[in-house]
Amino acid sequence: MSMYNTLMHLTIEYVAGFFDGEGCVYVGWTANRRPKPHVRINITQAKREILDDIRETLGVGGVYRQRKYWQYSVGGRDGVQYFAARLIPYSRLKKEELILAYGWAWDHDNGEDRIQELLKYQSLLRGVPVRTGRIART
Repeated sequence: MSMYNTLMHLTIEYVAGFFDGEGCVYVGWTANRRPKPHVRINITQAKREILDDIRETLGVGGVYRQRKYWQYSVGGRDGVQYFAARLIPYSRLKKEELILAYGWAWDHDNGEDRIQELLKYQSLLRGVPVRTGRIART
């Protein structure tokens, strides 16, 4: 049994800083007959407790086991939009990615264009070229 058994009250500013250092905006594909791009927000940690605190503070997302790590994950249009809207004012390092994720969630009909913008921005940060035109499924 863990000695850590009570939820810690976190501020949005703390969560934004934690996300800047440990989180990511993930672009993936739905796994069905007609794949579509989607956006998820993830934070991965070795210990679950801080992720539970973040989940409790924001009220969206879930905490899941990923091999030997734990992952806090927010998906879906409403969840991504809510998470991004709450953190954008306080994020320093990932503000642009959160803004693009918010735009994808808000303007879901043009989601592929929004995801292309997000991929271009992320590739600029990494110094890796990204394909133009339709998003290539990997």
